[in-house]
Amino acid sequence: MYHYDFDDFIRRVKDLEYHEMIRVADREAAAVEYRLHGRGKTAQAKQAAGGRDYRRLLGGFLYLLSQGTKPDGVDDWDFPRMRPAIESLVQRQILRAEALNVFSRLAAAGR
Repeated sequence: MYHYDFDDFIRRVKDLEYHEMIRVADREAAAVEYRLHGRGKTAQAKQAAGGRDYRRLLGGFLYLLSQGTKPDGVDDWDFPRMRPAIESLVQRQILRAEALNVFSRLAAAGR
């Protein structure tokens, strides 16, 4: 069975350095994208297992890391799942504390 767990991915990368986090996320996104193509039973099983959503979240995470803003393609309830990685970068002083403001704005908007 195929298993795509974005929360597990965040746990695996949250202690990496910023550029390494981007590299690993980019590599993971490319691998998932490659595996999702096709019309055969295997590709369909991967898609049904949540591969497309996982790929969308990886893309959103990469966008957050590069732009510092909430990606449009990530739902409001999924976005906070990215916070542990950003918090880790802030705690290790790799990013400034203001990097967490993007999550505060979402909460303040009542979403």
